[in-house]
Amino acid sequence: MSSESLIVGIYKSQQSVFTTQALGMMFPQYDRTQLLQSLNYYKRKGAILNPRGGIYAKEGYDREEMACALFWPTYISLDYVLAGSGVIYQYGTKITCVSYLNREIEIDGTTYSYHRMKPSAMGCPAGIQMRGCAAIASPERALVDSLYLFPDYQYFDNIDIIDKDRAKAIADEMGNRTLTERLKKVLYNGQ
Repeated sequence: MSSESLIVGIYKSQQSVFTTQALGMMFPQYDRTQLLQSLNYYKRKGAILNPRGGIYAKEGYDREEMACALFWPTYISLDYVLAGSGVIYQYGTKITCVSYLNREIEIDGTTYSYHRMKPSAMGCPAGIQMRGCAAIASPERALVDSLYLFPDYQYFDNIDIIDKDRAKAIADEMGNRTLTERLKKVLYNGQ
């Protein structure tokens, strides 16, 4: 099998960011050595980027997709989603994520910030959807995640955007009574 089919397959894919493991599953005809040799060849030719070890990307890759590919499992949430939906007004350019670890990484001028959440809470799928090839929280889930991870941070500029019933259902599904009470205070008593 020629390595040309690899680069053609990558460019035909809807994804713009790939882990070495994902490429191995997409192209099982390559053994690991052949795959890495082909990827390095196309990297040297400038046909594919290698922004971080084990991560390959097309030129102009999706930053949200990159956020979800760097560490798995991960989904985009917190201030990035709250700012994007208008719940908070002032926010920088970081892409904030919930994951199994705390880490901050900069790639191509974008800062990716990961915040550790217990697996039992993170594993709750309520309020997380796919947008393209990236998992992203709804504004309600981002609010609940913020209150879970930062109990003392309770200032939100426009809480009226939040669907209160949906946010409460997400908090209830996460199974944390303290979180549910904290959410009620923010939603119904104001800040």
